[in-house]
Amino acid sequence: MQFALTNIESFLGETGFTRKNILTSRLFTMDVDGFLENYDVYADWISEAGTRPPQSLLGVNRLVFPDLKVEIEAFAAE
Repeated sequence: MQFALTNIESFLGETGFTRKNILTSRLFTMDVDGFLENYDVYADWISEAGTRPPQSLLGVNRLVFPDLKVEIEAFAAE
């Protein structure tokens, strides 16, 4: 999950946004229980921005790349 969050942080920086600009997020995982065991990684990352945007956690059968376990969509705006 940390890899996905690092990618989001990088993209936000390239567009002039920060985590504070995230309006909502969708988290996809092939292992909901495993994700919830590590949810604190995401919770700590987003709470450092002083925000708690709405989010959805969806369990899926597979992601596009077999090695992926988590995919995160973050929607940001001013």
